Amino acid sequence: MRLYFIFIAALLMTACATTQTQTQQPDELTPEQYYSEARKAQTSGKHDSAITYFRDLELRYPSSPYAQLAPVEAGYAHYKQKNFDTAVNEVDRFIYTYPDHANQDYAYYLKGLIRTAQGTGKSTSNPNEITIIDAELARDAYKQFFTVVKSYPDSQYRDSALQHLSQLRNQLANQELQIARDKLTSNDFDGATKHAKFISEQYADTPAASEAINLIVNAASVNTAQTPTTVPVPTQHSTEMMPAAQTTSAVVNAEIARKSLLSEDWLMQQNPDHFTLQIIGTTNINKLERFIEDFGLQNQTAYFHRTHNSKDWYSLLYGNYSSRHEALDVADKLKDKLGIGDIWLRQFDEVQASIQYDRNR
Repeated sequence: MRLYFIFIAALLMTACATTQTQTQQPDELTPEQYYSEARKAQTSGKHDSAITYFRDLELRYPSSPYAQLAPVEAGYAHYKQKNFDTAVNEVDRFIYTYPDHANQDYAYYLKGLIRTAQGTGKSTSNPNEITIIDAELARDAYKQFFTVVKSYPDSQYRDSALQHLSQLRNQLANQELQIARDKLTSNDFDGATKHAKFISEQYADTPAASEAINLIVNAASVNTAQTPTTVPVPTQHSTEMMPAAQTTSAVVNAEIARKSLLSEDWLMQQNPDHFTLQIIGTTNINKLERFIEDFGLQNQTAYFHRTHNSKDWYSLLYGNYSSRHEALDVADKLKDKLGIGDIWLRQFDEVQASIQYDRNR
């Protein structure tokens, strides 16, 4: 009987030891081993396992450099599983928790990929074509890729980010163009013109811009034919200044210096989340100069340059506002002061992206 109890006791001790070993085994993994196992799981497509490893890594070794990478790596795993909102939350957690981390460029790039997946999709009419399904998310994707290009010029993701920027610009322009077409078809000439003008200003370097300009002319001619007595006569300072005399950057730069206009470099330094007002766009520097003189806008305005249809195109901007509401209040006052009907509200990140794109052409 005594031998029997000894045998049972031995079994219990062995079981306890086994249980203790199984319980403690995860603690024996080093931070590097946790990270390595997580990456192996990712490579094998086992994203659930990878997420678990990254979570445990943060819990067990929160101060480890490997744990710092856990949020963005988990974000990628969620992205591959199409858990896009969770993926963005993880990436944002990395961005705001470790703002000086060497992998910040990758975090912004990954967030751009996630937002692109959310904001774009295959066209129902043409499965081979990618189109916009959520413009707000697509613009956010554009913003993330632009951050990579602007803030991390030496990033290994920069070239890919530039490609995504170009694709998103074309897709956003095409979406606006389709809206303009639909409004023209439904005889909403003002709406069609508004969206077409938006394309010609915001996306002047896209294939959609040429059609947008033609659509503006078409909308005006059809509207005039149908309701000639209601079409307003353009004032001297009409917002829409279509291409006239071609000018050169050298000429414009000289005028810019003389008239104390703020430069593109100043625009690139502004808070990308702030707003500005676009007053006019033109290829004729004399009109731009006369407009500034007539209304005393020296030291209050900035310009930026881009090329459209092999011609120089300059957009005149006014002010820097921290909120959309503040900018719109100023815009209403400017319309009365300048005697123009349309003033475009623009965010600095869009202006900066346009400048950067033109510089990289």
